[in-house]
Amino acid sequence: MLYVGDFETTKNPDGSMRVWLSDICAIAEPYEHYTFTSIEDTFEWLAEVKPEAVYFHNLKFDGSYIMSYLNDAGYKFTDNRKLMPGQYNFLVTDRNIWFLGAICWEDGTVTQIRDSLKKIPLPVRKIAEFYFLPCSKGEIDYNKDRPIGYEPDKKEIDYVKRDTEIVARALNTHFDRGMTGLTMPADAMNEYKRGVSFERMFRNQILSHASRR
Repeated sequence: MLYVGDFETTKNPDGSMRVWLSDICAIAEPYEHYTFTSIEDTFEWLAEVKPEAVYFHNLKFDGSYIMSYLNDAGYKFTDNRKLMPGQYNFLVTDRNIWFLGAICWEDGTVTQIRDSLKKIPLPVRKIAEFYFLPCSKGEIDYNKDRPIGYEPDKKEIDYVKRDTEIVARALNTHFDRGMTGLTMPADAMNEYKRGVSFERMFRNQILSHASRR
């Protein structure tokens, strides 16, 4: 199963950063959500479910929290492509561009951590508009004090769910069209090889959505 994840973070009194809210949304109807109030609870669920892959929209941001958690949890970073149980890796260029990560759970199952921003290079708000989705990005108070133990309210939970579902719905549109590459250029190349105009596909998609309005 494929999912989209998102972290909401805040600063602790000592200056360190903490995940205070997260959501994981399935990339398939009915777009089920799994919401947590810590990164520890998030990874407890991931370690149990062991999904094929989880997409984060801007892996450079979320990936830093993932690496920090894995290190604290005893997972070991490795440059090897073949992972052993309890190991993880990330493909990051010398220009700090994050492409892909992978976690090998204790039973040997591997979950990939992918960057949806590399497939859909738009902010979440623009994705909802471009794909004419039935949900739009919400708003919360980003500067609100959220101490350890803070319980998110309904508006905050709705906010993070909107973020993951917008990306999940857009990715599902890509997958339905056979666009399964890790990046937008990879999708374009695959369509070119199949003799299909990538530009025409997107133009037809926009016209199709517009006609439904």
